[in-house]
Amino acid sequence: MKVKKVFSLIFSVLVFTSQLIYSQITVLEKVDIKNDISNGKIQLEYSPATLDLTNLFDEQDYSFVGGQADSITIKLTFDEAVELNSSRAFFVLFAAQYSLEAASTVEDFNSKSGSYQKIVSSKAYTANKVDSVNIPLAAVRVIQLVAKNPTTKMAYIGEWSLYIGNEIVSLLITPYPPRLLPGTDLKLNAVMLDSKGNSYPYSLDEQLSWRSSNPSVASFNDENPTLTGNTLGTSEITVQAPSGKLSGTALATVESEFSADLAETKTVKVAVVYQDPIITMGQRLHVRYNWEDPKFYISEIVKEFEKASNGVYKFEIVETHDDQVVFSKLDSTYLTVSQIKAYLDEPGWVTVKNIAEKQGRIKFDYKGMIQYYDFYNKREQGIIDEVWVYAWPFGGMYESQLVGKNAFWWNSSPITDVPENFTKLLSVMGWNYERGVAEAMHSVGHRAESALRVAFGRWDGTNENPNDWELFTTIDRVKPGQGNIGNIHFPFNAAVDPNPNDNVDPGDYDYDNYRSLVTYAKNWLRYPYLLNQTEVGNCTLWGTGQLGYMRWWFNHLPHYKGKTNGILNDWWHYFIDYEGAVALAQSTPTVNVEDIKKPSMPEDFKLEQNYPNPFNPSTQISFQVPQYDHVTLKIYDVLGSEVRTLVDEMKSPGYYTVTLDANKNGVLSSGVYFYRLKSGSFNQTKKLMLIK
Repeated sequence: MKVKKVFSLIFSVLVFTSQLIYSQITVLEKVDIKNDISNGKIQLEYSPATLDLTNLFDEQDYSFVGGQADSITIKLTFDEAVELNSSRAFFVLFAAQYSLEAASTVEDFNSKSGSYQKIVSSKAYTANKVDSVNIPLAAVRVIQLVAKNPTTKMAYIGEWSLYIGNEIVSLLITPYPPRLLPGTDLKLNAVMLDSKGNSYPYSLDEQLSWRSSNPSVASFNDENPTLTGNTLGTSEITVQAPSGKLSGTALATVESEFSADLAETKTVKVAVVYQDPIITMGQRLHVRYNWEDPKFYISEIVKEFEKASNGVYKFEIVETHDDQVVFSKLDSTYLTVSQIKAYLDEPGWVTVKNIAEKQGRIKFDYKGMIQYYDFYNKREQGIIDEVWVYAWPFGGMYESQLVGKNAFWWNSSPITDVPENFTKLLSVMGWNYERGVAEAMHSVGHRAESALRVAFGRWDGTNENPNDWELFTTIDRVKPGQGNIGNIHFPFNAAVDPNPNDNVDPGDYDYDNYRSLVTYAKNWLRYPYLLNQTEVGNCTLWGTGQLGYMRWWFNHLPHYKGKTNGILNDWWHYFIDYEGAVALAQSTPTVNVEDIKKPSMPEDFKLEQNYPNPFNPSTQISFQVPQYDHVTLKIYDVLGSEVRTLVDEMKSPGYYTVTLDANKNGVLSSGVYFYRLKSGSFNQTKKLMLIK
């Protein structure tokens, strides 16, 4: 029988027990029944048919359902069997009973045979209290709760929750596997890992201990989980709870250079709406007022984002609407083309219209536009992913707008009043064609900030224990010496505001500041490997100007494989398709469990290039041995004469690093040398150079 976890997991309401059961550590995760009913993963049946079940799965005990009835029956059928651990029911009346029954198949439940079990049989319950029971079945396809109150004929249920139990099998070292550069530090963390690859914060009271098998390559300082890369090579890292209940290992690599692996390429299907009507004599609005052609901007924006994401995101214009229909309203009435012309021809229009827009007299009818072009259905069916609108200045649009039942702040207030059958989110960008590509990217940047604030649950630049998003946006003027990238308005080296109360901040839009400061920017090209590598830089890092900064900012914004602390390493995904990113993060294991169960010992012989090279007077040579065998590592000059023996002994499987010191055991002169690793049939030689 196939068993599948088919429901969504709500980590924010995780019932985290860390309970010890027969020396096992188990965590409980709550089934998102409400969501899984809506997406068809759970079929709901109930009686009486007049019941309103709106409040039954809302996580509120006292928002109950029920009424005048002898009993209430709630039956849940999963699309495939799931591994339920326990049931929690909250009742709100005395002198009543309930029963709970389940089976691994629909047939067994209907026939009351085979895997069918009556877990609770006519058990009296107490009002305003929780009744929790374990579910003994290995897998459940159907489960049914019945609350009975034949005496008063009043039956109510406050809340019903189901949980799965995941056994914790090991500790996972993150980032996994550790990677460093020589002379850099990497802060490690340990999370608990279950057999399915789900991770949870470490919650035991025991303090973890850390160990490196090869401190000459990578070492800890007093068992602090900050790993220092000393020289090129590999070292097995071990973390363990003192009681031995949990442990984990990972192979740390110190490399000369590396970058993060890019996320899978994604195509974003865009519908473009041009609010660029013909004014007179075939003349478009943008021509009449000497503004740029928005069609040119669109093609440039597509190119810029593909380049900034290293090709991960490809925006494809799938439909274009360029007609005389206008969706801007003045005092709740649609403007005609002639009214727009008269409006824009009015002397002093910039001041007048700007004030009118701020007063709320001019508004853009988003819902009207979406309905007119059938964007609700097109987004629901996957024909489009988002909408870009080019409109005339002060036409009432926001830079970005999120539309949908679950929409949230998207650099503007959300539009949640949508048709009942519209279940997705739709992002609408609002640009005007008096501004350029840099301003358009700026607007998308604010959209990204809105999405990542929600994804990480916080954006507090002053927090002393910053999350990764807060770290990314850290600026020097807030945390001196700790600047990373910065935010859309303030680069990491933005000027300090000498007069905070004068409504003028010289650091805002400070994209041309030549003040040189320390930045950790390089690390973000290796995310989630946030090393302590720094550089001193200023606006020349991005070539000065707003467009240069937008390119630099987006290019450093992670768009990589994997996930860290429950968040995708592809942060772009959250502002491109927020709901898709959340779903992917929930269904993606932190790491493949089978990968970390594999022995960390090497499978083949390998000889690494020495580091540093050239060297003076010493260098490190690393190699790996897959089996217990006799190993030699010798140094030869250009004539083939042996000048030094570094290793000549039996070696166990593992990773090794030895030092060649040109001033010890006979001084070596400057020149080219060769080093050879031999073991059985394995024989490999590499070149090194000594310069004095």
